[in-house]
Amino acid sequence: MSRSMATVLEKVNAALLLPLSSRQKKKSLSRYLETMGRKMVEEIKISSGTLKILAHKSSFVASSAENFHKDEPETLEWIDTYIKEDEVLWDIG
Repeated sequence: MSRSMATVLEKVNAALLLPLSSRQKKKSLSRYLETMGRKMVEEIKISSGTLKILAHKSSFVASSAENFHKDEPETLEWIDTYIKEDEVLWDIG
């Protein structure tokens, strides 16, 4: 369903942007993506603070963020053991 919905949204977006110049289309898409990117930051509360996951990076990441506590117990234990409050951890894969 999500792929079908994404295709529909893409077509609606293209139709809405149709009357705009090429430059206006690019600016509008850029602003839209910035806005959606901010809305897709998932915050997961853990014992040492909050994890922020950029869920807009892929459908897998978005899905994983929903079940992080259940699917990633080893990761949570590692974070609790080695990462101190207010430290920044970048998981790049």
